Amino acid sequence: MSFDPGSGEVIERHVQLNPDEAYAGIVYDRNHHRLYALPQDRRDLYVINAETLQTVDRVALRVDPRVPGLTDTVALAYDSITNTLYTVIGHWTNYPNGPIWSQLATIEPETGELTIIGRIDGPWIATLAFSETDRRLYATGVYDAGSWDSPSPTHVMRIDPGTAKSDTIFLAPYHTMLGFAIREPLTFFSWINWDSHFYGRTDLPTQTVTPLGPADRVGVVYAMTYKNFSLPPRAVPIPAEPASFTFDGIVSQVWNPDGRLAGSVEVGHRFAGKFSYDAAAPFKWPDPNRSPPYGFSLSINGLKYASAGLTASITDDRYDWTDQSLTDAFSLGAYTYPHARISWTLIDPTGRAVEGNGKLPDVFDLSEWEGNHFSITGYDPGSDFAVYHISGTVDRVTRRQQRAAQLLSHPRPRIGRVVRES
Repeated sequence: MSFDPGSGEVIERHVQLNPDEAYAGIVYDRNHHRLYALPQDRRDLYVINAETLQTVDRVALRVDPRVPGLTDTVALAYDSITNTLYTVIGHWTNYPNGPIWSQLATIEPETGELTIIGRIDGPWIATLAFSETDRRLYATGVYDAGSWDSPSPTHVMRIDPGTAKSDTIFLAPYHTMLGFAIREPLTFFSWINWDSHFYGRTDLPTQTVTPLGPADRVGVVYAMTYKNFSLPPRAVPIPAEPASFTFDGIVSQVWNPDGRLAGSVEVGHRFAGKFSYDAAAPFKWPDPNRSPPYGFSLSINGLKYASAGLTASITDDRYDWTDQSLTDAFSLGAYTYPHARISWTLIDPTGRAVEGNGKLPDVFDLSEWEGNHFSITGYDPGSDFAVYHISGTVDRVTRRQQRAAQLLSHPRPRIGRVVRES
């Protein structure tokens, strides 16, 4: 949204990114006319097209949290002259009482790769901004996790972007100041929690913080940037790209402790079905795949399952700090009648099967995926109590309205290859 910090009034509600996420930072890249957003509690970077307001990618940041205590990426800043995106990786040993240190780093937006510039000892840095006036980074931070009226004040800091050397410019009169949207030269806007919630203007030359309008009508806390660019009043719709597939596979395991399946499904039985979704939908909200005409159907030795709608997701280069690996994944799921949950997951632990999160597959090459897991879990009607479980492997997927592809032999068992045809 756009808002006036002086009055606390909302100017325009542009688009809802995701109601399940809260964002700790947002910056504008004028070289590519896009926004970068940093969610709280997830080490991801969202890439938003500023012309359409559509999220076009979500990149996992390569943060290793294995040091003791709290570790998080906490802020964003962007230098448009050098096309450099900055973040701070905060480390709080034995939170909330231990020592605090941070790492200033640059982000490669296409891959999430982080390059450490240097270490900063001192306060927990909550916000970051880059000034083109003097080509320095500015930040705010506190030394403890106290309440809104804590006597520990916010430190307004200056940071050398080349070395990470920092110094405190002055102490603000408030403990909780979040967001640091820069208006050149050297004026910043923040959300302030004091005896009420309001926006404030920090002027570095005079070292003053001036209260502005009330904040509760807007609600923006962390993620704000001063508007020096244009945004459409509403998101530009992404054209739907319907895609339908048929598939079949083989059962590898059956768990049926109460005999609910009555022997109708056994290891070695084959299953077949079809599913359809909007291939252009990974970052649309609400997700159109959750309702008709998209859905899922399946039959296995006389048992039939069907759903009106499904969930589908694609993940490119999910970073796992435990072994420093990158994993690609595709996941499909549906609740069906009769009462069951169907899921299909493809995993590539080498991170080479997918290039970008921007859209769901419109063709499947199963030989690219080492992990291939299909399952049906049945439940008692009206409950979440599982009464049987069937698992197996999908070995063929064909885009509908195409000639069925033949199974191809290759080193990985029970996995096929499908080539899209004109």
